[in-house]
Amino acid sequence: MEATEYRSGASVNVSAEQVEAGQAVYSKTTLVVYDWLVLGVSNRFIWKCPTPGLEAHYNQHLSANHLDVGVGTGYFLDRCKFPTATPRVALMDLNSNALAFTAQRIARYEPETHRRNVLEPIAFDAPRFDSVGVNYLLHCIPGSIEFKAAAFDHLKPLMNPNAVLFGSTLLQGGVPRSGLAKRLM
Repeated sequence: MEATEYRSGASVNVSAEQVEAGQAVYSKTTLVVYDWLVLGVSNRFIWKCPTPGLEAHYNQHLSANHLDVGVGTGYFLDRCKFPTATPRVALMDLNSNALAFTAQRIARYEPETHRRNVLEPIAFDAPRFDSVGVNYLLHCIPGSIEFKAAAFDHLKPLMNPNAVLFGSTLLQGGVPRSGLAKRLM
């Protein structure tokens, strides 16, 4: 199966294998060390974006009716301050390891889990959300930003009017990077 990009005026093919590869790094083993390696070391020293700033961003935009897409380890959901003690939390990811890891980590919220590919229309028969987090999602999706933007088109129907979509990602071009950041990319 191939997804084809037409938005930029040029046709660019992204294979199902490339989409799978973008999320495959999140194995059970990787998820165990992810918080320390990415949120502890890489964010501060390589990307110059300390994790506490991202956590504050989460707290600023989070609602009591939240969908998290590209869930990673659930670090921010575990630490953030929901505006209620009993939020509705849903998790959406293509990677079943990340879904299971995060669902276990935030089990106290009884999260819904949905294994979906945001590059495809999302079948979803449930109430919509007031906030959607897409933290560190876009850089895991192959292709140009125009191609990746399909994710926004597919998430919009899951959002209530006036809902907020927020997150962060690693930029690939047009920004200064240290030598270590260039090697990691």
